[in-house]
Parts: sequence; C-alpha cells; structure tokens
Amino acid sequence: MTVPNGYVKFNADTGSDTLSSGLGPSTPLNGSAASTTASSSVVNGIDTTAVTAGDLLWVQSSSGRQFSIIASVDSTTQVTCDDTFDNTESGRTWAIGGKRATLDDASSRRLTSGDMGQTWIELETDQTITSGLGVAGEYARIKSSGSTKKTITISGVGEYMFVRGTFYLRDIKMRALDNNVFADAGGNSTTMLRANGCVIGDPDYPFSALVSSNWSVNFDLYETLIQEINPSGDIAAGNTLLASRLMLDNCIMKNCGRFNMVGPGGSLFGFRNSIFIGTGCDLSSGNYGIVDVQNCIFYNYDSVFIGGSWRFEIYNCIFHTVNNIVKDIYSRPELYFGVRIYNSFGYNTTSNTITSKDVISYTALTEDPFVDVFNDDFNINNTTGGGAVIKAVSHQL
Repeated sequence: MTVPNGYVKFNADTGSDTLSSGLGPSTPLNGSAASTTASSSVVNGIDTTAVTAGDLLWVQSSSGRQFSIIASVDSTTQVTCDDTFDNTESGRTWAIGGKRATLDDASSRRLTSGDMGQTWIELETDQTITSGLGVAGEYARIKSSGSTKKTITISGVGEYMFVRGTFYLRDIKMRALDNNVFADAGGNSTTMLRANGCVIGDPDYPFSALVSSNWSVNFDLYETLIQEINPSGDIAAGNTLLASRLMLDNCIMKNCGRFNMVGPGGSLFGFRNSIFIGTGCDLSSGNYGIVDVQNCIFYNYDSVFIGGSWRFEIYNCIFHTVNNIVKDIYSRPELYFGVRIYNSFGYNTTSNTITSKDVISYTALTEDPFVDVFNDDFNINNTTGGGAVIKAVSHQL
C-alpha cells in the first residue's frame, strides 16, 4: 500500500465537503467528470496537476468506496489508486487535496467506516456528529492538530458516539448534548476503543453512561480523563458486557458512577498508575471477572469492588475514605478466584474492609497521606503516620 502524504485534515471553518478530499495539494483540485469501473482501481476524467502518489482522491460514488490513496499518477487525467471502487459510473464529483469540513457529512463518514482505516484523521477545529461513528470490522483513527485538544460533540436523543469497529483516538475531548451513551457494540458485535491523552465526559454536557451493550466493548485508555458520567448511577449497566475489557494506565476517573458491568461471559479490569475519585458510591459490581490493579489511588467510595466470583490482585495501592476495598466476594479457590492485596495502604477505611481475605501486606494509616485531596492534589505528603509511612517502604507508588 502507498504511504499517505500526511493526515486527512478537517476544518469546519475553511474546509469543504464538496470540493476537497482532505489530503493533497493545499489548493484542492475538483470537478464533476470522474469515471470509475467496478473492481478497478483506475479513475479517469480528473485533473492531476500537482498531484503525487500518496495524495487522497475522493469520488462521490453512488455507493461503496469513495476515498482511496493514489498509488500512481498515470496521466494528466488519470490515476491508479490503492483500492478498487465498487461501481461503473461516470460524471461523478471528485476532489484531491484541501481540507474536509465535517465528520458528520455523509461522504466524510466513509473515512471512519472503512475507506481510510490506517490513516489518521486530524481535526483542526471542533466537530459535531448526529449519530455514532463506526462500522463493524473497520478502523478509524482521529487526532487533534497542534497542542489544543479538539472536541467532538454527539447530539441526538438515543445516539451513541461510537458504535462497532475499532477506534484510535489521540488528544480528543468528547461530550454529549442529549445525555448520550459514549459507546455501544451495536448488538452482536464488538467495539474497541484505544485513547491516548483524551477527555471523556464534560461537567456541562455529560454522557449518561460509558457503555450500553449486550456484547463486547473493550477500552484501552492511556493518560485519559473520564469524568462526570452518571455520578449517582451505573455507567455500565448490569450484565451488559460479555467478555469485555477495561484497561486504564495513567488515567483519572472522576465523579463517575458504578461499573455494574460484568456479565456471565467474564470481563477483565486492568488498572495501572491511575486515580479514581468517587462520589461515595461503589466503583464496580458484578460477577465472574478478573481484576489486576497496580499503583492506583481510590478516594471516596463505599465499596471499590463488590459482589460475585472475582479474582483480585491488588498491588501498591492507596485507599482513602473507602468503606470496603472488597465486599461480598465469593472465593472459589478451584477456579483461582480470591483476593490478594500486596503492599497497600488505607486511610479512613473501615477495619473490616479486608476481613477473611488473602492479605499479603496491608497497612492502616493514622493520618491523611495526601497533600490536599479536597483539591485533587494526590501527591504523597511527609506526614508521620500518613505519607511518611508510604515513602518508607521499599516499593513506593
């Protein structure tokens, strides 16, 4: 496949969904005389002035593929693309170069539903969509340009932001105008989302849930803030996720409700180097799951993990203002289910939190170990009986 000449750019202020492809000459070429042949990658009837291999061609086909990277410039009116088109037609609108305007445009949506899965879409301005992005089995990659995170807003009652497919997101903010759910697998399907440096949720325009599905939704989140999602309820409803995964690394989850999420298919929680700031409710509840937690902080929860047959491995964690680290866990040694807590600490956490569990090393602190939890400063202090105890151990957070 031909290496693209850059990212596919979107700009709601200066771009066009009828005159630009998003990648190619800065001044776009366009027209209305393109011809395609079914199962062929050759397109003619266009202008190839200043066009090079690696630019992106858009042909407004009546159905199927509309975008493809140009593999070779054959003449002043013809190119060969990396991909074949689906129809034999002529007199089609086409464009090369410039910037697209909106993700929500019907043709632009082809870029997030299979036409350009391996090429990054770069947002230069905020975007609004009115229905979910994605197609089963396809890929989409979306990032912000520059140093400012761009915002994608979903609107429309009952709409999800991401439905089916695999999404790679980088430095994107996401919010909902109509209490939308963030992601759904779309029935008997799978949605996978990998986010780096993103923000999911907004205090003024929150999502009603992180996920609502009857199948598999997998999250791999890194340096991402998840906030203000249904603080007093469930952010993943009971028995909605089968064989799903939630992996967080260097993340913050703040003022969100409960993961009542693990169905009979089993799920996996993997938390690393992350901070969880609760609202006094439970963090998660379910059945038949595996939890692997390392170097995390949990603040202001009733119970962190509650109910069912779980296998817990908790390493180097701090629990602050938590009634129960684990509660009502049915240990099943024959299935390697149980609770193991290593080198962890608790402050203002009830003494019966870890009764009858397999505790390797747990220390109850007598003083607050953090600089200022009320203002979200979770740096470890030097207070005797608090942060000093944690800093004294060989394996520090």
